[in-house]
Order: sequence, then C-alpha cells, then structure tokens
Amino acid sequence: MSHLEYDYNVDEDVRDSQPVPERVFHLLENYISLNQSSILELESGRGTITKAFEHHHAHLLAIHHSNADILRARSMNPNVTFVKGTAEYLPFEKDYFDLVYCNHHWQQLDRNKVLSEVERVLKPHGYLLILDAICREHSSEIVTQTNRLVSRYTHFHPYNAYEQANKDVSSRNVWAMEWKKAGFTVVEMEEISFQMVTHLQKWIDITLDQYSYLRDEDKHSLEGLLKDYLEPYMVNGRTTIPYQCTVTLLRSQ
Repeated sequence: MSHLEYDYNVDEDVRDSQPVPERVFHLLENYISLNQSSILELESGRGTITKAFEHHHAHLLAIHHSNADILRARSMNPNVTFVKGTAEYLPFEKDYFDLVYCNHHWQQLDRNKVLSEVERVLKPHGYLLILDAICREHSSEIVTQTNRLVSRYTHFHPYNAYEQANKDVSSRNVWAMEWKKAGFTVVEMEEISFQMVTHLQKWIDITLDQYSYLRDEDKHSLEGLLKDYLEPYMVNGRTTIPYQCTVTLLRSQ
C-alpha cells in the first residue's frame, strides 16, 4: 500500500475500553502472532498502551526515560519488563524483536536515530507500528477542559484540531521519506474512528503520556489539576470520548 493511500473506518459507534482500538490487533494478526512474538514498546509512559497490548497476551518489553512513569506503568502491568532508557539508544541485541511500536511520541523523537536503532534490534523483515491517536479539540467538554488545563504547562495541545490538521498534511509526508530512506516499507496505513469508554484516572494517564517530556513535578501538578477539574464531567465515574487513530505498519528489509 502506498503511503499516500488510506483506508477509513468511520463507524463512530464502535466502542472500546482501551486507547488502542481492537481493529489494530486484528490488523497485526495478519502479519504476526502477538502471543508468540518478541515486542518492544518505545516511550511507554504510564503504561496505558502497554495494558492494551498485554490484554492480548503479547510478550512485551518497554523502554521509557522517567522513573516515576515506569513505577506507575509497572503497577498497571506487573508482567511486563520496563527498562529505563530512550528510544534513540536501545540497550538490546541486534535482531531481537519481531515488532517495535510507538504511540503518541513519534513527532517528538529524533526519528533518524530511532529508525536506525529500531532497524538494528528488529529481526529481518520485522515490523514497526506507529500509532497516532487523537481526539478533536471540541469533541467533548472533557477534551476542551483538558486542553485548557494543559495550556498552563505547554503551548502544544494534542487535541487541537488546527495543529493536528497541519501535522497530518506536512509531517506524514516527511515521515514517509524518512521511513523509505531508513529501509522501511509501508505495508498498512489505516485511519480508525472509535468511541473510547474511560474512567478519570485512565484519561489522565493517557493525557500525561502525551507529555512525557514534561518534568515529573509538572506532570504531578497537572495530574492534580485534571483530577479536581474533570471529576464533575464524569457520569457514574466514566465518560465516552471520540477518538481517531492513524495506524501505520512498516516492514524492515
């Protein structure tokens, strides 16, 4: 499939309790068996995406740079091994993993270094999965309020429709050239819309994972604000948030 072609699943009645829609795992099963493959998560944050993969009995290792986030992720995913480090310098052997995946952070990484490292640790013809999941700025009051609170700490809003649209148009073309130069071929690219059913703490964890570059003390402060201000928007402790996820699966040489 060309990197400029998209398949669209726009059935927004699809509901999921995880920030990774089930469609992603169905897609992956066309190429690898999750429970028989060695898998690495880059920039795992607080482990919300890790949990979705662990739910599918995947054999996981995860790498992240923050001790505080790793402690949180371990408490959520006791069967996963978390390693402190960065995606640019992977402390793993050559030809070790069948799949490496990254969520949220691809645009924030030194992508040329990451691609070189990923190509090194992947087995021949292994896979790199990039998940770019967002929910539009005015899709719900919780999203609007989240952006308002996050703006106290950063000027970038992951749920800002204007910023996301600009990134969609320009960044993906740049990324495609980078992938090709590094020897990766796009085998699947799909855009999926779904409704994520979540409770407050999970939403906070997902939001903070978008800002893993913030200092730990700032994330702690922001977490308190989000808890205080967003609680009234929950119904019976839960809410439903419209999500859109761009899924790109690449194969190494």
